[in-house]
Amino acid sequence: MIDTYTVVYHPDRTPAYGVIYGRTRQGKRFVANSVADPDIFTTLTGQDLVGTTVRLVHDTTTKITTAYL
Repeated sequence: MIDTYTVVYHPDRTPAYGVIYGRTRQGKRFVANSVADPDIFTTLTGQDLVGTTVRLVHDTTTKITTAYL
């Protein structure tokens, strides 16, 4: 579940990725990136997603966790 989030922008002011902070169903905290998708950026900047459930996928090669809305 999302507690808070932000969008990180490139120097040219286009969205680069979102950073999502939240809690799992077990109550553990997580930090995850969003996918780099224009529709996701529109959703992140246009709606209040606090409390929304996300699906987390951890890539063991890159050590990056991605949150899917």
